[in-house]
Amino acid sequence: MGGSCVVLLTAFYVDNGKKIPLLDQLPAAYWVLPALIATPVTARSAVRHRNPPPASPGQGRAPDSG
Repeated sequence: MGGSCVVLLTAFYVDNGKKIPLLDQLPAAYWVLPALIATPVTARSAVRHRNPPPASPGQGRAPDSG
């Protein structure tokens, strides 16, 4: 999902970059800027939301009260 957002922003900047005041002077920024910003954000998100390790067999369950 993050990759599709980067592609969407890149397409937007390539199409409308000539109308944006700072980007009209940096034509290579249309293609590179969204990826440069999104790469560390995506990496940080992947590290923070990694699956937790599986619990040990004896942990995480309440004893049966039967």
